[in-house]
Amino acid sequence: MNLAPAQLQEHLKRGLKSLYTLHGDEPLLLQEFADALRAAARAQGYTERTVHT
Repeated sequence: MNLAPAQLQEHLKRGLKSLYTLHGDEPLLLQEFADALRAAARAQGYTERTVHT
């Protein structure tokens, strides 16, 4: 699923999926997406994360 920046908050309100892969040409947008995902996960009680690079 591809999400535009304007769609992210609405998507996160419906709950998190099991895996997210972030990619794109704009580092600031990627960082903002990652920050929003981590904040949503913390709000739902997640305390661990795994990063694969």
